[in-house]
Amino acid sequence: MANDAALRSALVWLAGAVLAVGICTFSFKKMVATYVVGVVGISGVFLPD
Repeated sequence: MANDAALRSALVWLAGAVLAVGICTFSFKKMVATYVVGVVGISGVFLPD
């Protein structure tokens, strides 16, 4: 269960990072790229093989 909480927390932090990138750059493409890279990174760390 702790892994689920960590995954949920990481996704919330990723949403904040995507929002910050969007506000700072006004670029939808950079927001999408940040989201994709973040989800791939998070899934590589938290999800099982």
